[in-house]
Order: sequence, then structure tokens, then C-alpha cells
Amino acid sequence: MNTIKDNIKPFDELINQSFEFELPADELRIERESIESWLGEKITASPEIKLQVDEILKDLSKYTEIRCGFKVLDPSQFRVTKGFMFYSDLTFNLEKIISTRLLKSETIAIFTATAGNGLESEARKLMSKGDLLEGYIFDSIGSETAEGAAAWIEKMIDKTAEEHGLKTTSRYSPGYCGWSVKEQHMLFSLLPESFCGISLTESALMYPIKSVSGIIGLGKEVTKEDYQCSVCDYTDCFRHHKLR
Repeated sequence: MNTIKDNIKPFDELINQSFEFELPADELRIERESIESWLGEKITASPEIKLQVDEILKDLSKYTEIRCGFKVLDPSQFRVTKGFMFYSDLTFNLEKIISTRLLKSETIAIFTATAGNGLESEARKLMSKGDLLEGYIFDSIGSETAEGAAAWIEKMIDKTAEEHGLKTTSRYSPGYCGWSVKEQHMLFSLLPESFCGISLTESALMYPIKSVSGIIGLGKEVTKEDYQCSVCDYTDCFRHHKLR
């Protein structure tokens, strides 16, 4: 009789492999309520605004090119201590909040996700014409779409890890909880060039702008903890928008 362990695939088949996905917009199931958390109650109290958001979401595929992916790093070259993560000859200064939550990780998966250029481009075009509100709506939908793609790839990593007998941590991104966004250059050096169509500026900002990158810890003993916004000093964050 087969047991669960009999069905677990060799973890070695994942190491240093890159996986990319292209998603249709309706795969993310973005609802108006999630956009309202970005826009704020004062704006979305208007029935006209609600209708406008609904219309854009209905045509979301027209403005998006959603891509996401991940790569699992070699555990033999990976190590975490309080404050730092080491991989090969690279040292990442994760600070206390993130590194503490990765301490039991055997390795990490690096992930990226992007909404593409369309929503951001439309937002800039509208704002340049003086239509600031509609531009802000497109910008907010772009942010939610990128986060939706990041949530999708997180679930894919969770599922892949489970198939190999591993658990996962929550996802953490450069620019949050004291982890410098400048270290994104080191992170992207471990990915194939232009992975998921994303590139970095000299200042380590991603292009397309509506993109997300980060890491997820994998291991037999790790746990997926709730995000503790009360101990993080970064307020320009999608979780801050959700909880305000």
C-alpha cells in the first residue's frame, strides 16, 4: 500500500530550476472590494466610482500581461543567521524581522510577479491629461493586480513544496521590514536574465513598475506566520492599505 512518503517526489529535481507562468487576468479573481482598500472609503463611496472600477476590471485583460515565476536555490549553499542570509558568496542583510522567520528554512524560493506595463501606462496617460482620479484608479488596480499575481505564485510555491514534503514561510520582499531594496540586484543575479520580463533600474526599482519580488523559506520545520505590521516601520505597503 502506498503511503504519503511514497508519493513525495525527489527534492533534487527542483534545485536551481526556474518556473515561469503566464496568467489570464480572470485567474486572479480581483474584486472591486480589494480595489476599494487602495482607493479609500471617501473615493469609493461614489456609485459612479464603483461602476468605473467594475468596468475596468471587466476589461482587465486588455491592460495586463501577467507573468510570475520562481526558482528554488541549492540548500547546500544556503544559510540563515539572525539578521543575515547567505547564499554562495552573497550576503543579504535581512535585518531581524525577516531573518528570524527564516531561521528554520533549508533553502528559499525566489519569486517574481508582474502585471505588465499596461495599467501603469494608462494611469500615467490619464494623469498627464489632468484626469487624476481615473489615473489613480488605474494605478491602484495595477498595484492590486501585481499583488494578486504574487499571491498566486506564493500558492504555487506552497503546493510545490508540499509535494516534496516541505512547508513554507510567508513571503518577504526587499524594501520591507528593514530589508534594503538595493539588495534586489543581488537577488536578481540568482535568476535568469529578464525573468518574467522584469528588469531593474540602477536604483534597484523594478520595471514594469507594477511588479513584486521576494523570497519564501522552505523546510520541514518552518511555519507560515501572520504578518506583524505592528513591528514593521514600513507604511507604504499593500498590507498597510488592507488594514487601514
